[in-house]
Amino acid sequence: GIANRLTEIPLFYQTLDVNIAREFLNKYEVKYIILGQMERAYYPGDGLIKFEEYDGVYWREVFREADTVIYEVIE
Repeated sequence: GIANRLTEIPLFYQTLDVNIAREFLNKYEVKYIILGQMERAYYPGDGLIKFEEYDGVYWREVFREADTVIYEVIE
């Protein structure tokens, strides 16, 4: 349920393992990933690098303004 998802969100953003991130996306049928000021503040660290690294592979950037990026999950 929602409680599980809330505990897994930090892991999704912070994990260095892209397969763990992909499992989260599939499990919850996530369509869009938001990476903004709040996410950068709550989940700092190298885990955020994966969003740039796998842009065009597992998700694609569809919006960018200042330090907010929205990625659409690629089916």
